[in-house]
Amino acid sequence: MKLNAYVLIGILLMVIGIFYYNMPMGAVEVEFVSSFPYSGLKVSANDFTEVNVYLSVPANVTIHGVYYADSSLNGEVELHRASNVTKNYYWIPDFNGDGAVDDYERSEIEKYLGEEVPPAPEDYDLNHDGVVDIRDAIAVSKYFGITIYVAEVDWELQPGLHAYKFRVDSSIGQFETSGSFELTQETVYVPPNPFPTPEDETVKVPLSFFFIIAGGVLTVWSIYKIKPERKP
Repeated sequence: MKLNAYVLIGILLMVIGIFYYNMPMGAVEVEFVSSFPYSGLKVSANDFTEVNVYLSVPANVTIHGVYYADSSLNGEVELHRASNVTKNYYWIPDFNGDGAVDDYERSEIEKYLGEEVPPAPEDYDLNHDGVVDIRDAIAVSKYFGITIYVAEVDWELQPGLHAYKFRVDSSIGQFETSGSFELTQETVYVPPNPFPTPEDETVKVPLSFFFIIAGGVLTVWSIYKIKPERKP
């Protein structure tokens, strides 16, 4: 039995589908998800006690250093990975408070999948429907890889408009983001960190499955149609 062109095309389609499903939607890079301060923020000097940044760190990427600078500083301040994180303050599903959403959070969701709250921990029910289910698992996966870095503000603050910059040194290069915020002596409401909707894969997944299914069907059909060669 010889493989014909249809079998090869079918196998190729399945490989493309699997590769596309596992491929990141964008270039591999460290992404700035959110920060404090953020551009356009107006904050009282009394409330400006910490700077933080949320990074989306790809697998197998090492962060060498995270730094912050603004126009009231002479140089940069180094940020360190957050510890003792509380969900109400940082707004990510970090169950053990180590400053990152990683394999621990994923394994905890899997452990309680299908259980009602209680006995499952309330924090694991991210959509507050009374049960830890696949929707909670999807929510955790969307934040997977996000790590928080923080630094205490212990320098002299000057009211006024400030330019700021966050800089990250990593094993795949250097990344920066910048903006401006206003420091005031007034008491103002400070909203939580702006947090965008995590990456939407509603297009990526169906396309991947289309290639995989189409390739599988074509391969099976081709093999079925191939008849053994008869020897004279």
